[in-house]
Amino acid sequence: MKMKKVFAPLLVLISLNSMAQFPYNPDSNNDSLITLTDLVAFLPYFGQVYYVDEVLAIENGGTGANNADEARLNLDLGLFSDSSTLVNNNPIPAGWVNGGLRVMGRFAHGDAVSATGLFSHASGSAVTASGDFSNAQNRNTIASGICAHAEGEGSAAANTAAHAEGFQTEALGVASHSEGWATEASGLYSHAQNRNTRATAICSHAEGEGCVASDDAAHAEGMNTVSSGVGSHSEGFGTDATGNYSHAEGRLTLASGQSSHASGESCTASATATYAGGNMAVASGAYGFAHGLGVLADHNEHFAVGRYNLGAQIDVIFAVGNGTGGASRSDAFQVNNNGSATLAGQLNVGGTVVASGTDLVLEITNLQSENAVMAAQIAELQAAILLLQQGIMGGNNE
Repeated sequence: MKMKKVFAPLLVLISLNSMAQFPYNPDSNNDSLITLTDLVAFLPYFGQVYYVDEVLAIENGGTGANNADEARLNLDLGLFSDSSTLVNNNPIPAGWVNGGLRVMGRFAHGDAVSATGLFSHASGSAVTASGDFSNAQNRNTIASGICAHAEGEGSAAANTAAHAEGFQTEALGVASHSEGWATEASGLYSHAQNRNTRATAICSHAEGEGCVASDDAAHAEGMNTVSSGVGSHSEGFGTDATGNYSHAEGRLTLASGQSSHASGESCTASATATYAGGNMAVASGAYGFAHGLGVLADHNEHFAVGRYNLGAQIDVIFAVGNGTGGASRSDAFQVNNNGSATLAGQLNVGGTVVASGTDLVLEITNLQSENAVMAAQIAELQAAILLLQQGIMGGNNE
């Protein structure tokens, strides 16, 4: 009897709840607790196939949507979610991107940033990407050219496909590249790198410290060098290649003639296709060559070596200087235009000397031998003469 009394209300409850409204609510009596009563209400559904064939309202734990896009909108969900991070123990609002992110337009992120160019990108602090497809990042950078890129601190890329990076660098020419510290690449396709360098002409290149390449295809490298001629090249310290296609290297050298070359210390090649090397050498005549200490090649096709040779020797084409200073010049050897030569000292020959096909050393040896024979014959004649003289004198005495 007691069992019947227990199950009678239970069966009634089951029969009533078998008509429960969809969607199913596990808290059947809405008392905010899941108890035996709620379990009993579930028993009619136990073992049944479960089909979701209706939209489940949000208030009943559903999405209120038929597809993912509607559900995302209804639930205010997306790729982004709120978060926070601690900085000095203070929570800072942040956000997360859950999955991939594709921006179909301009993208700016950071403090006081601006991305106004088509599909431009700006990130960092106080950066501007105003050129179409440009990229400005880090701090105080500007990418204003199409496809320009500026990064670092205070750098600017102001022309098409220009790239500026480092500290206060400027890429102002088309497809130019500046990098390092306060460099400038303002020529088309130019490149300036390292510190305080400037490449201002087409295809010019400056690298090092304080170097300037200011004409087309010029290259300046080292420290405080200047290449101001077309295709010129300066390297070292304080060198200047001002002539077209000239080359200055070493320290404080100057190549100002076209196709000239100066190397060493304080040398100057100032005429066409000249060379000056060594220390304080000067080649000022076209196609001249001066190498040594203080030597001068001061007229055309003049070749001078040694030290402190004589200047203004117009007929001399080759000189070996042996002077002691700029005020005490002299030549040890000279060859003139007519082929004659002047030797200031003694000539010592350890081998043969041939002139017009004749071995002069052998000729001199033969002459010395003949001279010895002649000397012996002379001595014999002198002896015979002496005897004759004695005989004549003896006859006279008788």
